[in-house]
Amino acid sequence: MRCVGVLLLIGIVLLVGCGNKDDANQSQSDSPRQRTLAPRVTPTFSGPISLSLWHPYQGSNADALQSAAAKFTEANPTLTVTLEYYASDSLLADYQQAVRQGGGPDILVTQSEWVGRLVENRLILPLGTALIDEVGTRTDSPLFQSLDYQGQYWASPLTADLLVMYSKIADITLVPRGIDDLLVVAGENGVVFPADPMNLLGLYPSVAFFDAGGRPVVDEEGLTIVGTVLQTLAANPNVTFSDDPSAFVTGSASALIAPASLYPTLFAALGDQLRISLLPEVTAGVAWRPMLDLTLLTVNVNVTDESLRAASLFMGYLINPEVQAQLAEQGDFMPLMNITSTTDSATRLYIQQMRSAQSTTLDPDFYTTFLPNFANLLTQMRQPDADIPALIGAWLSESATR
Repeated sequence: MRCVGVLLLIGIVLLVGCGNKDDANQSQSDSPRQRTLAPRVTPTFSGPISLSLWHPYQGSNADALQSAAAKFTEANPTLTVTLEYYASDSLLADYQQAVRQGGGPDILVTQSEWVGRLVENRLILPLGTALIDEVGTRTDSPLFQSLDYQGQYWASPLTADLLVMYSKIADITLVPRGIDDLLVVAGENGVVFPADPMNLLGLYPSVAFFDAGGRPVVDEEGLTIVGTVLQTLAANPNVTFSDDPSAFVTGSASALIAPASLYPTLFAALGDQLRISLLPEVTAGVAWRPMLDLTLLTVNVNVTDESLRAASLFMGYLINPEVQAQLAEQGDFMPLMNITSTTDSATRLYIQQMRSAQSTTLDPDFYTTFLPNFANLLTQMRQPDADIPALIGAWLSESATR
């Protein structure tokens, strides 16, 4: 899938070898539940069932998903899965309209920010117990925690993504342990940090950004750390806030904080000069825990009981390690778990990063109310002359009244 150069492998080995014990303990505590997955009983069906799945993929990702569906049918001859492409900017609206008219697909490829509203509008069904158990056993805890909303599980994961740090070996010969180190070693060449506020939430110095109910937990101390870091970065002429990787690929920037899924594209452009590393510490001993970016599968509220059982069987099939490996090999999907013992170095590091990531939430209020307001606060605190304590005090006061 992703051929990684010797220098990349050496860099990762050195990085992992130098990791502190807290990182190791975190990886162990965030691992999937330590038990053997019970053999799943394949449900029986009264006759052939055809499932439809709406998705936004084109090219290799569509081909990979189609190949997985074909192999599923081979193993389950009475079941077929038909994939239908819909443009990403119209997929949700088309789905909502179709379901309200009594139709729509059996399965929808869904974003985290859609799920809560789909639940509230009664357009999807909760997952069955067997599928929940399988997802909980096969995935790491931050990912599994992200699927709970109002005490039920509504979505099964297809793929996950998160931030990592890329660097050019010619410019950065040592892996920076902290952001201060990164700014020093990047020197005049510069560093590109993400502009998307969802990615910058990982700077918040907390083991969990969301509470058990999926609500963000923020306090004055944590906000002060975030604001100070952002203001320090913005004041540095070598720092750029952008979600466009071209400044790193074709420009002079030495380092880039960007999604792990960009690795194939970056490696194709930079070859063995590219290195991928864990995110640097925010401040000494405070890890930058990236937020998970999940692509999920949900089930239409209009499906029959048999179609629901068939859809659950297919969704469980897609999180098998063998299928995850196939999706990652044939497309640009990022796997949900350490898929094989021979997984390439870049994917192993991505899996390590995922185990210490922040869970996300399915609560629609987070995306419609909290995140825009929080993004505005981050932008304001980033200004060189910003009064960070005053901004935080005003924001906390306004948040308490919402």
